[in-house]
Amino acid sequence: MPGIRRPGDADGACLESLTTAEAAAMGRTGIDECLPPFLEANGMSCTILDGRDHLSVENWFQGLPAPGTLVHPVGAPARGKARSFSA
Repeated sequence: MPGIRRPGDADGACLESLTTAEAAAMGRTGIDECLPPFLEANGMSCTILDGRDHLSVENWFQGLPAPGTLVHPVGAPARGKARSFSA
């Protein structure tokens, strides 16, 4: 699955973005339930990708379009994919 779908919507398209509050309210979505509060507390965003789709992951790292769901804190921009790396 290349991102997060609404619970019960197994055939629907993945969401392009959602807030950490929306992700937390969805319950089990394929992401760890600790992720939304962690992102919110640290003012961080992340993109949920399908790690089995190596081309999508490679595209994302190169700044190219890749299917996934951006999870962002309330009030943070929902557009664009946040990219931050540290060694």
